[in-house]
Amino acid sequence: MEASFRVIDDELLKGITIEDLEKKAEDKSWAVRQPAALALGRVYLALIKQGKDVDLSLLEERLKDEDPSVCRAAAQALSRIWYHYYGKGKITLGALEHRLEDENWAVRQAASSPYGPGNECGHQQIGRRVVE
Repeated sequence: MEASFRVIDDELLKGITIEDLEKKAEDKSWAVRQPAALALGRVYLALIKQGKDVDLSLLEERLKDEDPSVCRAAAQALSRIWYHYYGKGKITLGALEHRLEDENWAVRQAASSPYGPGNECGHQQIGRRVVE
């Protein structure tokens, strides 16, 4: 039973399973999907930092959500994860640059995080392509 319900350790979300959050990320209401996307981003990043594999496809789908606030939440969540992957060498600048060319603004926003001010990669000028 324990294997089927991965419980989140975060004090604020204690007792809520990842599966519950994933269902909420697909709810009819944007007001449910938006905080669920943010929470999933935090949980997924914590799992990744523990060395666990995480399927990001649900958050990537939310980048194309009909509601802009859900898109922004997914972009924020993914940008943290992609930044972590970049820092660990698990995603390349080339892969992020490819996402900067995506037609979806939320994908471009998420991909721009390693290029932002103060980051050591030296490619801040690429992040300017995100702005429309």
